[in-house]
Amino acid sequence: MTLEEWEDIAQQFAKATHYTEKALHKVLSQSIVPMVTAELRVCFIYLQTRYRPFLISFQEVEKKRRMEEAVVHRKRSSRIAMKEVEKEEERAAMRKRLEEEEKTSRARRLETRQQKEHAERLRRENAREQRRKERELQEQRSAETREADSKFGHC
Repeated sequence: MTLEEWEDIAQQFAKATHYTEKALHKVLSQSIVPMVTAELRVCFIYLQTRYRPFLISFQEVEKKRRMEEAVVHRKRSSRIAMKEVEKEEERAAMRKRLEEEEKTSRARRLETRQQKEHAERLRRENAREQRRKERELQEQRSAETREADSKFGHC
């Protein structure tokens, strides 16, 4: 469904006489439709900013959709039918390209996260090893000091 269709869906029940239809109108117009339309607008804005070079503006898409709907009801020539097939193929290719880009992006983010986790793990291991060596050195010095004290203390 388009944004306009979502905005108009509650109007079907605006003049309802049955109590369930009135309740449905109230729920649609006060809860569901505002939430869905807001989410659609947010998604549209995200897609526009993310894929600006690849997307046609929403108004142009809607205009094309309306024109295509008007053409559906008229007799079609083979040339128009071929153009529509080409457009649909272009749309499918666009969707596929966007899906592949999103998949690649997810893979890159996953790889980056794994590299960061690996680097952090190495850093912690190195720090742990460094602390172990410092403890051993400290213990060795303490042992040498005790040994030296015991030699000179009994003389």
